[in-house]
Amino acid sequence: MARKVIGLIGNIGAGKSTLGAFLTSERGRRLLDQRVPGANVRYFHETVDDCAKELFYQDRESFSDALEVIQARLRVLRHTVAFNHTGIAMFDRTLIEGSETFRRNSFNDGYLTHQANEEYDRIVKQAADRLGRSADKQPRWLETLLVYLRVQDPELLQARQTRRGDAKEGVIPISYLKAMNDRYEEFVGEIQESYGRWGLRAPEVLVLDGTRNIHTEPGCLEEHTERIAEKIAFSIPPADARNA
Repeated sequence: MARKVIGLIGNIGAGKSTLGAFLTSERGRRLLDQRVPGANVRYFHETVDDCAKELFYQDRESFSDALEVIQARLRVLRHTVAFNHTGIAMFDRTLIEGSETFRRNSFNDGYLTHQANEEYDRIVKQAADRLGRSADKQPRWLETLLVYLRVQDPELLQARQTRRGDAKEGVIPISYLKAMNDRYEEFVGEIQESYGRWGLRAPEVLVLDGTRNIHTEPGCLEEHTERIAEKIAFSIPPADARNA
């Protein structure tokens, strides 16, 4: 079972993939091992179905149902694999995060249908029941720490998103990124309610400054890693850390 499940969360362009890549690099692993010996990190990158993504950004009204439901099922599979991992499982976007931010935004905008919204609910509920909602099973698959990369400037998010040059995304509108920032602030600000509605325990939240530029501040990824490592070390007993 996973000793610790961590979610890297934040809006599109917040820097989750960049931080995740550093955490699993040789340098990042060494920094983690200094605080959590034998951390054995497995990083679960957010996989997005290419066709669903392309169609979604072309026509949200017609394809929100397909994208949101597909992504929910993919996230469940990643949490299922994490259940059997014997070290630290680290997610780029989690099941509950996706539900409370992207899914909720699509529904509030009137693009996600009631039928797809109810199907999404069933996916989350069935996953929680199957993987386990008891106090001993939840930590095996559900995040107990969320690392929130906060970037409140949607123009900065758009600039980063444009630079990565994903033709299937195109240029994501400022209005969409702003709305997603609002959903993330609601999610983090109401973390107990966000997890409680699924009968789950809320994780601790570590907020990091996602606006920092890794090119002009090359040490910021190391600083972020050290803060994450400190949180992990504090929450895992020494014996568990050695055996993680």
